[in-house]
Amino acid sequence: MTLQKAVQVGVGVLIMHNHRVLIGKRIGSHGANTWQLAGGHLEFGETFEECAIREALEETGLALDPDSAKFVIANNNIMSDIGKHYVTVFVAANVVGNINPKVQPTPCKSTHKYPRVTSSAL
Repeated sequence: MTLQKAVQVGVGVLIMHNHRVLIGKRIGSHGANTWQLAGGHLEFGETFEECAIREALEETGLALDPDSAKFVIANNNIMSDIGKHYVTVFVAANVVGNINPKVQPTPCKSTHKYPRVTSSAL
C-alpha cells in the first residue's frame, strides 16, 4: 500500500476534572471499540490548544479552560499497513464547571472516567 503524501496532524485531549481523565469508546474509523481520548484534526491556522478546546466541545459538550491547556507530548505514527502518517499532539486541559458529558452516536458511543496516573505511580 502506498503512503499518503501528506502527514496529518491530530490533537488528542486529556480532559481533566477532579484529578481524573475522561475517555470514550470509539465506534467508527480506525481504533473502533477501543478506549480513546477526545480529539481530531488540526485545522489550518489553529494552535494545538485551540484545537483541543474545540474538539473537546464538539465531541463531549465540555468547555475547557484555555488558560489550563498545556502541551503534554507528541507522537509520530507511520501506519504503513493502512497508508497513513499522523503526528498526534496531546494537550491536557481542565473542564470549566461541572462535568456532564454528552454522548454522540459517533465517534464515541460511551464515556468513562479513569483516575489520573501520577508519575509517582509509575
